[in-house]
Amino acid sequence: MVAPLAPPPPDLAPAPATRERTAADPVLACARCGHAITRPAARVARGGAHVHTRINPYGYVFQLGCFDPAEGCAPEGPATLEHTWFAGHAWRLGTCRACGEHLGWRFEGETGVFWGLILDRLREA
Repeated sequence: MVAPLAPPPPDLAPAPATRERTAADPVLACARCGHAITRPAARVARGGAHVHTRINPYGYVFQLGCFDPAEGCAPEGPATLEHTWFAGHAWRLGTCRACGEHLGWRFEGETGVFWGLILDRLREA
């Protein structure tokens, strides 16, 4: 059994869903096309941290940041538990809704839904 995570510190807590974005709010965008993906305020901690370094079965290394939500990402394909990086969470690919670039993975499971986004495929806009 996984112990519940403590709430993230205020600077990592997601912004209230009802808050409207203003021009002053920073956005994390797809590095390829500039489409808005998420906000720094949507950072969340999973497995005790916001940033994780993971290696896939083919040996590729990814540095991920966990976010909730990431409205600019689209989940692709069926969810699977095979080779998951977060115990109890099935994953599916996450792509940019504008250009289709692979930006990370959507994880669904015991602690709800969150996105593991590849940090070098995002840029602040």
